[in-house]
Amino acid sequence: MDQWPEVDRRVLDRRAGVLGADGMAEVLGAYVRDFERLVDGLRTGFAQGDVAALERHAHTLKGACASLGADALAQLCAHLEVELRARGTDTPGTLLLDIEQRLARALGEWRALLHEYAARA
Repeated sequence: MDQWPEVDRRVLDRRAGVLGADGMAEVLGAYVRDFERLVDGLRTGFAQGDVAALERHAHTLKGACASLGADALAQLCAHLEVELRARGTDTPGTLLLDIEQRLARALGEWRALLHEYAARA
């Protein structure tokens, strides 16, 4: 089994090669802190039926995940964007649950990598 099933650490290691371990730890820490706000925004958007907010948060989350090597999660967020445009608030809530579950796993991986980069700084 892959040690990092959600996150392609090669993407982060390439970035760390440019930013340095301390810079990568700082960037990764900022993203990790922001993910909670994004997921809360998705939940609130679903609860309030606010399609514009849902699309905005899904788009931002998609970009952040792609930037941090979580391509499958980014693709899931892209799928959510498409579904929102096509179906609005009739988009299945199971899609949000899938995103939350994968994001929880990715966050665990990102936090572990954050500690690795911080230790090398």
